[in-house]
Amino acid sequence: AGIEAWSVGCSIGAEAYTLAMLLLDQEPARSHRVWGVDIDTKVLERAIAGGPYTRSEVKELPPHFLQKYMQVLDDNSYMVRPSVRTITNFQHFDLLQDVVERQFDLILCRNVVIYFTAQTKVDVYRRLRQALRPGGVLFIGSTETISRYREWGLEYIAPAFYRRKR
Repeated sequence: AGIEAWSVGCSIGAEAYTLAMLLLDQEPARSHRVWGVDIDTKVLERAIAGGPYTRSEVKELPPHFLQKYMQVLDDNSYMVRPSVRTITNFQHFDLLQDVVERQFDLILCRNVVIYFTAQTKVDVYRRLRQALRPGGVLFIGSTETISRYREWGLEYIAPAFYRRKR
């Protein structure tokens, strides 16, 4: 089995697709799945379509990722190749209300909770922890911290990284 990952607040899909590319590049024989969600249906349309992405939007991708995983449309426009799109699903999701019915090996929730109140952050982090498999990793924004992580069975493993212990 491959890695099951969840990109929360995925916007136009850049993070989810980049993660899918990394997984395919490192372990191409495994069956990975990346689930990207956002509350904004307008940005999700672009993620679902796999682009187009401008040259400036893909400038941080390694050159071999551009060649292997992106299709050039014109001088300034790229689409994500089907090999990446087949392991990546996108859907509308309200982090404050919708229920997650599965568990993940990796959850990326970077720079999403910065807009929430302190109590809402606690609720969101608790829900994200529940969506992690034991041993799974939560990756948050570099300026964010989870103050009560020990209470929820998480361990701090590096700046912005927490692992579910049980």
